[in-house]
Amino acid sequence: MPQYPVPQFIEEEGRIIFFLTFRQFFLLIGGGVICFGSFMLLPLILAIFITVITVPLTIALAFVKINNQSVVKALLSYLGFVTGQKDYTWKK
Repeated sequence: MPQYPVPQFIEEEGRIIFFLTFRQFFLLIGGGVICFGSFMLLPLILAIFITVITVPLTIALAFVKINNQSVVKALLSYLGFVTGQKDYTWKK
């Protein structure tokens, strides 16, 4: 019976460019496209306003982790908890 190598570290995302994962790389590219597009299509003041909002949001989505989860997962968990039904049952 042939033996095959068992994959290790399957919980960790693979790195594609230096220290960036696939998801982080494309999030940063998307944020850059939004900023570049706003500067090309909109007046300068509005483009700067959009960039000031987009850059921190993009960096937070790409790099910040809360309890070892991405910001998106943490935010969705929070919204699910806040809007979900809360049934508190006391058991002796």
